Amino acid sequence: MGTGDCDIHINGYTRLMTKYILTGLIALMLFACGPQFKTERTYIPPETIEGRTCVATCATAQQVCRGRADDEDRFCRAQERERKDDERACRARNAALPDLIQTANGPVKPKKENCFKGTKQFCRADYRECTRDHDACYQRCGGQVVMRKVCVANCGG
Repeated sequence: MGTGDCDIHINGYTRLMTKYILTGLIALMLFACGPQFKTERTYIPPETIEGRTCVATCATAQQVCRGRADDEDRFCRAQERERKDDERACRARNAALPDLIQTANGPVKPKKENCFKGTKQFCRADYRECTRDHDACYQRCGGQVVMRKVCVANCGG
């Protein structure tokens, strides 16, 4: 097998990989340009006084739930800051190490610390469960939740 044969194989492989990558990128761009929707809710309150009192407890429970989600988000962000600080301090310690350490047996390269402290966390308060629970509570109290999807971007006309 000559050198030219190997080049043809590598070039064919490269062309094939380029084709797959381009196809994937085009698909991703088309998906990103598609319409984007959000769900709008309209709340129709119950007719009875008891139902309206009940609905008020739903709103309070939703506020408590959102407060918990905000607390979890703050905790997550604090952990992420600590992880980044630990990695930064580790890299600084490694950078401060000398290239060689003199020992009785001669010069030795110092062992560097592994600075990977875990994967990045994506922190964001998630209120979806709070909304689902609120809507279910609202309906148990005799109210109605009317949901409709509304196009908010790339609606096409």
